[in-house]
Amino acid sequence: MVAHRKNQSKSATRALDIMDFLANSGRPRRACEIAECFDLARSSTDQLLKTLVDSGYLLIDPETLGYSPSLRSAWMGHQLTKAVTNVDRLRDIIDEVHGESGEAVTLSVQNDCSMQMMAFAGGDYTLEVGLQLPVLGSTVGSAVLATKSSATISKLIRRSRRQYVIAREGDWDETFFRQLQLFRMKGYSWRKIDETSPDRLRPPYDMWTLGIRLPDACGIKDTVLGMAGPVWRVRAREREMINLMRRAIRKSIDRHN
Repeated sequence: MVAHRKNQSKSATRALDIMDFLANSGRPRRACEIAECFDLARSSTDQLLKTLVDSGYLLIDPETLGYSPSLRSAWMGHQLTKAVTNVDRLRDIIDEVHGESGEAVTLSVQNDCSMQMMAFAGGDYTLEVGLQLPVLGSTVGSAVLATKSSATISKLIRRSRRQYVIAREGDWDETFFRQLQLFRMKGYSWRKIDETSPDRLRPPYDMWTLGIRLPDACGIKDTVLGMAGPVWRVRAREREMINLMRRAIRKSIDRHN
């Protein structure tokens, strides 16, 4: 069972989502377009946009009344690319694996007791970027845990329970650590997700998921490349899919070195 923490600041998330939307639009967008895109009330959208304009993050064209990122937001983005390196390298890996496999491919990063999806490509279903899964019990989380010591994992279990990321009655015994040892030997993690799974990533059919922790050379610590697809399609080709993921990772590292 997964316990969820309540989001206390939806306005902040919506403002950042709008900034992301405008940055990728390629042209100014009117308030009505933004409201429709995010299924927001027009009054709420107008208030958010006014706040972003007043703080200098957005510009409004007086003729078209379209909104676009300002120099301030562009400068912030420029500085962020210095703080988070190898962004292009990571995007290349996701796109290549999805392009060759046709399956859903994700990039997730450990964020305290959760794995948070930072990027997503294609597949038979759509996932929301920003989705959080517990490190404990998820495929992508297991790929990270398999590289950590038993003491570190035990500390994470206690911390996850205190924060209600996992249920207090969850059983993380020797069987769990033996499975992690198997993942460590194989160099990747796997898991079947079905109708009885407590995982929030619940598709309309049985899924087989894979996860590989990216090497530190890719630039961001505890980052996992994930893949998901129908059991009959992914599990039967598991070795092929894993080799594809590893090949894309090596190719990207070689290309950028």
